[in-house]
Amino acid sequence: AGIAFAKAEEMHLIMAEAAMAAGNFAEGQSHLVDAINVATNRGTTSFADEDQRLNADLSIRPRSSSILVRADAASDYRAGLVLDRPASVPVPVICGTSLSADSIAAMATSETEALWHALHLARQEILFLEGRRMADLGIRLPMMQREIDQNPTINEGDPGTASIVPAYIPQGEEMDLYSPAGLYDGDENLVVSEVTMNVDMNKVLTTNGVTPFN
Repeated sequence: AGIAFAKAEEMHLIMAEAAMAAGNFAEGQSHLVDAINVATNRGTTSFADEDQRLNADLSIRPRSSSILVRADAASDYRAGLVLDRPASVPVPVICGTSLSADSIAAMATSETEALWHALHLARQEILFLEGRRMADLGIRLPMMQREIDQNPTINEGDPGTASIVPAYIPQGEEMDLYSPAGLYDGDENLVVSEVTMNVDMNKVLTTNGVTPFN
């Protein structure tokens, strides 16, 4: 059916994570570059995206390619993260990433936090549709109640029977919030073209050393 169920990018990302966790940042950096190169050479197809990008209160979410976005107040603004909608938009055939292989390759291996941050961002973008993000955030959901009830070796309170949400996860909708909230006027004209995310979760993951290889 043309649906990808395994892809080389994830293998490169796993090898990058394992190498970096072992302190070999040069090798990890090389694998990360490989993952990005594979992802960016997958090609794109055209998709008619008619989403109006409206919040529940009918306010307009970012939907113009002229909008610059930064991951938090301490980061630089980046272009190309928002597409024009409604419109026909280019969609990666398998996966894609906003990261540049050349930029990652140019980083000094002593910039360990920056490399970890790039790895978390690459996993977020490249594995976007595979459902890995919740696990990468450290969130764990319990197994099915039927399995708990039917398996005599599993008791309530055992690992896997309760939800786990790490303390570093922001409360409420904080991960999804940005400022300023109002980018458009009453006539739906864009009046603010710079957006700041409230929380850079990849920076939070880097700070907390959440990789299971650590």
